[in-house]
Amino acid sequence: MKTTTGVLLALILLASVHALYAADDNADVPVIDTNALTSSFRLLNESVAASPAKITPERWIFLLYVNGTPVAMADVRQNGGQWQANVIQTQTELASAVRLYHASIGNLGMARKELEAAQILVLEYNTSRTRERDCLDALGLALRPCKDYDSCLKSCFMSVEFCQPLAQANGKEFINEISDYQNKSMALTQAIAKTTQVYEMAWAQVGSATLANYNSTLPAIWSDSAVMLSQPLSGPLCQKPFYDSATNPKIQAHLAKALDWIEPVEDGTKEAQSLMEEMGRRKVLKAAETAQKNSLSNVLGLGSDFVFPNSDVAILAVAGFCVAIGLIGFFVWKRNNKPKAEKPQTKG
Repeated sequence: MKTTTGVLLALILLASVHALYAADDNADVPVIDTNALTSSFRLLNESVAASPAKITPERWIFLLYVNGTPVAMADVRQNGGQWQANVIQTQTELASAVRLYHASIGNLGMARKELEAAQILVLEYNTSRTRERDCLDALGLALRPCKDYDSCLKSCFMSVEFCQPLAQANGKEFINEISDYQNKSMALTQAIAKTTQVYEMAWAQVGSATLANYNSTLPAIWSDSAVMLSQPLSGPLCQKPFYDSATNPKIQAHLAKALDWIEPVEDGTKEAQSLMEEMGRRKVLKAAETAQKNSLSNVLGLGSDFVFPNSDVAILAVAGFCVAIGLIGFFVWKRNNKPKAEKPQTKG
């Protein structure tokens, strides 16, 4: 039940988003009789609305709402110059319609926006590595990257004044720490570059698989960051790097939202099942309402074809009928229980 409710709420949100994408297509939206289409599952006095999606110039799919809740989908096709609309009745056909509908209304575009937001956080994370870069600059490695002990020693000697005496005092171990700091920093840079490269591919062909591939590159960033924090030079000599630990949870939130947009485009089964359940539930309610209406019509002698304008009229009719029966009963009772007049007594 919670899953069904969540899917239905998501559909309500999608309807509002869809308005942004459908504005250009409003001119050629087919006119359909939503009241007739929903008559088998819409109760008296309930409102009906529809959210259209253009599949082809000759085909549209409408998401039908009753009292603001998504209930069904209608397949609208052009036949002989006329639009014909039918409520989709099978889950298989409905799942296919769900995929087409969400692809048409721009779900993949919304998924890309979430992916973009995730990548922006990655780039901001990279920009925040100022302390790490300051340390590399102070050690002479920003301008003169080194590859081995000799080149690292040279970079140190050619940098700021404090590096040479430290190298002379601590010997080879200090130079090795410089080299290791540089290599681990480069590994983090490469990890972020890899994520950016995969992002470009994921954005071009957004889908659950490409999103998973993008997400799989992120752990290398966090593990390389942890390695940088544990470097011997982080703290004693250089300021310890600051990496925002909230970045990954924020990225995961955006990727989760992106997957929510993608899912109904790739697999409409869950949403189709929710719609089928909601339509079935409402059909049961409609059958009960119809049975009650027929029973009331028969009691009042109005015939099975009589239809009350609305439920308020039905209530007033029942109340009026009950009052009338009560009054008749009261007068009958009063007549039958009227005291008899005593005959006058005569004296003999």
